[in-house]
Amino acid sequence: AEHLMARADYDTAAAVYGQLAASSPQLDLAHFRLGLCHYRQGRLEEAERVWRGALQINPRNGDILRALPVLAWERKDYT
Repeated sequence: AEHLMARADYDTAAAVYGQLAASSPQLDLAHFRLGLCHYRQGRLEEAERVWRGALQINPRNGDILRALPVLAWERKDYT
């Protein structure tokens, strides 16, 4: 999946990360990367949904805690 991300093949990488997240639901890194694939494809709502779900697994995931404000900024949501 990392190789696919490096090649900007986000749809295929998302499929792989989705499988990883489904088979190992506690693996918050897989959820973060899945959300990142959605984010890079401009699917902001889907990225947020995945990331917020991952915070239920690990509420202290620094990658997600840093990504959500960026996503809000992209949406021009400054609240």
